[in-house]
Amino acid sequence: MKNNSCDVLLLGQERSGKTYWLQCCKHDQFKCNGSTMETVGVNLETISFSLQDTNKTIDITIREVGSALAPTWKRYLQDCTLIIVL
Repeated sequence: MKNNSCDVLLLGQERSGKTYWLQCCKHDQFKCNGSTMETVGVNLETISFSLQDTNKTIDITIREVGSALAPTWKRYLQDCTLIIVL
């Protein structure tokens, strides 16, 4: 299988659902049960997806930066392919 990768930066205000969204993606479902705690620092998750009807996968690395680090968000922009703001 040929692998491709994508680096995603996940940003948003405090309590906007960033960690919840990340956990739902990680578990491949959008009806997550359970609670999340406020992110202190950065959460980093790599999720692999198989592309239908091909023998390729894509590895998506999602970097969630806590809202307390908002003054430092700029330093993470350089290395990302996509930005998601919640």
